[in-house]
Amino acid sequence: MLIQDARFNKQIPGKVYEYLRTQRAMLVKADDAGATYNLSKQFDGVYLGQTKDNLTVAIVDLLQANGGNDITSFDRDLSLYSRKQKAEQLDKILQNVSDR
Repeated sequence: MLIQDARFNKQIPGKVYEYLRTQRAMLVKADDAGATYNLSKQFDGVYLGQTKDNLTVAIVDLLQANGGNDITSFDRDLSLYSRKQKAEQLDKILQNVSDR
């Protein structure tokens, strides 16, 4: 479970990447206008909510997923979020800035 308050909408904690890499189901309580929510919703096995009502639905969905069987194996491709990939993206940005 990852909890993030709306005042941190522009931040993505490193823990979210660690949790995604476990390939296990996740419950994320975050503001739907935030960066963490938008990143998390791209992946299978991530259950999202913000209010008591939609968190209740997310928890029930998580528990009922896969017929109640083990739901620990999701094949999430996180290659776009690797340090190497992010360094390459930063390099391209810096190259564009320096070419001006």
